[in-house]
Amino acid sequence: MMYKYKLVNTGYSSSKYGLCEVCGGYASEIYHQIEMKRYMFKCNSKVYEGWTNYNCHNQFGHKECLLSQRREVVG
Repeated sequence: MMYKYKLVNTGYSSSKYGLCEVCGGYASEIYHQIEMKRYMFKCNSKVYEGWTNYNCHNQFGHKECLLSQRREVVG
């Protein structure tokens, strides 16, 4: 499965968004990581492909913690 990520600095701390969802610690800067995975399927000999958030992780936390949660690209 192939994944891609978007990492956004919210501009706020844990005071607004809560503790890091990975380590549970306070963060002076909270980041939002959005995971997307590639899909492809055939229907009536036509191929459909793109990116989806279905069954993907959507987390808030320290930048380093979020980067550590990224899945390896397999296949």
